Amino acid sequence: MNMQALEPLVGDWRVEISHPSQDAPIGGATSFAWLEGGGYLIQRSVTDDPRFPKGIMVIGPTAAGDRIVQHYFDSRGVARIFDISLEDGVLRLWRDDEDFAQRYAGRFSDDTTTMTGAFEICRDGTAWVRDFDITYAKVSGA
Repeated sequence: MNMQALEPLVGDWRVEISHPSQDAPIGGATSFAWLEGGGYLIQRSVTDDPRFPKGIMVIGPTAAGDRIVQHYFDSRGVARIFDISLEDGVLRLWRDDEDFAQRYAGRFSDDTTTMTGAFEICRDGTAWVRDFDITYAKVSGA
């Protein structure tokens, strides 16, 4: 995959998160913009609920150029690296490290103005379980 495949992400999005620890959906926003000069995609995210972290993510090729990754950083001081792909209208993120295993799959609508998906987590090294659902609705952008 090349970086241009991620162009449908560029813009501002409203987010709705359904988390099992919450009785009602959590609203939020995320934006994707190309780094000035290109080469990397910068994602910023925030929720309407201050109990959930703010984040900034840098998406781009590895130094070897063999794959695209997302470098994730949040307001809790958490830093993680996820592999990322976008094929056949499905955005995937995954991290299978021993300290933290999580994956996401989200499907774009045909017009790429919405994306619905879910994060899953693996706490025991074998069983994947639903972590939370997330819906993106584009409000502006390419």
